[in-house]
Amino acid sequence: FGLARTLEATGRTAELTEERFLNWETARQEPLVILGAPHESKFVEDTLSAANFTIGYDSIRNLHPLQGEQAEYTKTHYGDVLQDYGLIWMTQSPSGNRILVLAGFSSAGTAGVGEFFSDPERMRPVYQQLRASAGSNSFPDSWQVLLRVQARQDVPVSVTPGAVRITRKP
Repeated sequence: FGLARTLEATGRTAELTEERFLNWETARQEPLVILGAPHESKFVEDTLSAANFTIGYDSIRNLHPLQGEQAEYTKTHYGDVLQDYGLIWMTQSPSGNRILVLAGFSSAGTAGVGEFFSDPERMRPVYQQLRASAGSNSFPDSWQVLLRVQARQDVPVSVTPGAVRITRKP
């Protein structure tokens, strides 16, 4: 809902479908928003280029950790609190179309990532950091944000950015 509202506010429309009903020829020609981990779809996994953060079944690998960052992030439980991780990943397909991936390990993690992305106030510092990291007046085309999501009873209650990277275009 939040993502649809965000797209609507920017004058974009969206069509929601399951992967099994997706017309792949159309998908190669239009921007895509992928909800959930890329390894869930062979097409998505094959379409995405290599990047700093890669999400698998049970961990996010940080291929080039900076000081204070971990090389691997996994979900954990502390009593009734789930600590999940997720990614916001903006990239391009080999044909040049935009792909936005919003993914966590769990449905609560993915929901937290989507809610964070859909909130302009929470994303503003991330956008500022990306613009500053780009070192130019233009905003980077390809980037990733690692998020820590805390959830209770499968509901995200806290989402905080952990790391931001500008990635190479495919």
